[in-house]
Amino acid sequence: MKTIYAVLSTNNEADIIESFCRYTLTYCDGIIINIKETSVDGTAEIVDKLIREGLNITTTDSFKGIANLSDINVIMRCAFERKQADLVLPLDPDEFLLHLKDGNPRTALEALDDNTEYKVKWRTYVYEAGEKRDNSVFLPEYFPRYREPALETYYKTCVSRRLYSDKNGKLIQGKHALAYPEGEAPEIVHHNEMVMAHYPVRSSSQMIQKIIPGQMYYMTKDHPTFHWTPIYQYIKKHGVVEDEQLARMSIEYALREHEIPNGPVQLSDAPLMENNPLRPIMLRYTNYSQYENYLPPVLEEVENLFNYVVSAKMLKVIERVSENNYFCQLYYDMGNGFCEENSLKMPCQPGNNRIFFDTGELPPNTLFRLAPCNSSCIIRMKKAHICGQNNKTRLRITRSNAKYNLANRFFRFATVEPIISFRAADACGASIEIEYNLFIG
Repeated sequence: MKTIYAVLSTNNEADIIESFCRYTLTYCDGIIINIKETSVDGTAEIVDKLIREGLNITTTDSFKGIANLSDINVIMRCAFERKQADLVLPLDPDEFLLHLKDGNPRTALEALDDNTEYKVKWRTYVYEAGEKRDNSVFLPEYFPRYREPALETYYKTCVSRRLYSDKNGKLIQGKHALAYPEGEAPEIVHHNEMVMAHYPVRSSSQMIQKIIPGQMYYMTKDHPTFHWTPIYQYIKKHGVVEDEQLARMSIEYALREHEIPNGPVQLSDAPLMENNPLRPIMLRYTNYSQYENYLPPVLEEVENLFNYVVSAKMLKVIERVSENNYFCQLYYDMGNGFCEENSLKMPCQPGNNRIFFDTGELPPNTLFRLAPCNSSCIIRMKKAHICGQNNKTRLRITRSNAKYNLANRFFRFATVEPIISFRAADACGASIEIEYNLFIG
């Protein structure tokens, strides 16, 4: 029997994340999920409750010593190497794999040939207005109809261990395909007994909080996404999205202008759980009305985006190297607060700094305060670990006095006494390793 894992990276998806996890674990052995630090709508809290309930969900926070865990290829590697998966499904929270005959796709997944790349076609379900949603009801129950299959042009891929290890397959195109940089591509088969039920449009607030910051981010990269652009322009013009327009958006979702039908679109009635042996799936932690106020997550993400842009511009502008004597200083609280007696000072310089502080043995839950430089500066934090004899544990950033802070990675300090505070949760060690890029200014 194969070990099958789903992997995903998610942001503000609190309305659907519980439905996704409960459904996916009916046919997968486990889920590895990266919850972005910009998530503010309760997604992380719901996942934590599901984990405490006993569901086999692993968040990327639990992986030690691995960089770039927001990269879906790194998460996929963790599934193969840390969880010994035989098959990995790179998914999004709005995607629900369905077997057309049996409902549960597990048998079909077990039968997949390891030497073949299988692709599963989207089946996009259309938004429908209705009564107020019951918090215990599985979200796809509210969307019984899907658009014409002829409109679907996107597939999701299934990655076997052999494609990953022997072919060095890498996910590209938003997890829709694999690339094989070091070898010949395998045979590709479009699986005709499974579909990927897709629920991209679920409410006005969900669309607003997804599209506004998402499109603005891509605009900073000078390549706005074609399928979000018309939705973004509509929201910018009208401010809200009415039910009729939500239905139209779901019918036209991810279609290019020439692919959008001129006349009515045929909708087929086939609810996800119809005649499905997995039925019923009941929810415990979802509160649909909670997500009707879209402003907090939108403002939070726009602010993060602003900080990103400011930091990026600063990094381009500040390139000079000063002749001043710069130093960094690490304070550690031994029960009497932060003081000079319990601190270590090391030289630093503009550019990359990798510094080891020999603190001596420290107890678990020690608090640390790092002054990364004795000047106003920009910091790109790369790593912070407490080092024991045979292991390293990541230090968690708890606060800073930065004027701008992007996801606890980029810090813009206006003060000449910059501070970043850390905590070593349940870890002890005898030295601290800090690595960061320093830009003076």
